[in-house]
Amino acid sequence: MNRIFFSLLLVAALVVLVGHSQVQASTDEVVIQLDYLNPGDTSPGGQGPWLTATFKSGTNDSGQSGVLLKLLNNLESGEFVGGQNGNGNGNGNSPNGWFFNFNGDVDKLHWDTGTENVPEVNMGNFKFPPENKFGTFDLKLTWPNKPSKRFGAGDTAQIFFYLDDGSLSPTDFLVANEQGVYSAAHIQGIADGGSAKVAAVPIPPTALLLGSGVLGLLGLRGRGGRPRK
Repeated sequence: MNRIFFSLLLVAALVVLVGHSQVQASTDEVVIQLDYLNPGDTSPGGQGPWLTATFKSGTNDSGQSGVLLKLLNNLESGEFVGGQNGNGNGNGNSPNGWFFNFNGDVDKLHWDTGTENVPEVNMGNFKFPPENKFGTFDLKLTWPNKPSKRFGAGDTAQIFFYLDDGSLSPTDFLVANEQGVYSAAHIQGIADGGSAKVAAVPIPPTALLLGSGVLGLLGLRGRGGRPRK
């Protein structure tokens, strides 16, 4: 399996957990791990990576081809990924939630969710955080603020994305926004009232290439020319 690994340092003035994130990618799987804490920020408990997103090719129960997104966390008790807004939905520019990009028209993207820790999937043009320090994103996943419904310590969640023509690939979610960021999230409930905003992964100036032909495979590109609604 051809893979590419790279890391980065993103300097931010906020309380930010920045993705030093290993990114591993192949034709059928993309893995993003968030494991670097910006110096001076409040660290989540436990050992990194604190958040992991895996996009993998597969089929759903109906035989539809698509991409399964599996979300994992290594948070400690009481910590959780920021949930829905106080009005009960994840829309708007609140930094709460977990954000991703998509290389295509999000209006054509469909999804099925599992039965545990099911997030609300919001599609649009979301700023993270509102002052746009980490750019805009196409997909925003949120969970209810009720403690028993939060995406917290040890939880997993799964979402199956697909297109009508079956052409969706894991690398369609490995796209940098205008700030060079692939994904972002907000961790709350850290000891002493702290929180951390997560950003992954700014495009690095160099990369370690393992195998051949991986750069063309990954489509390491920004948003230029990409359909947006």
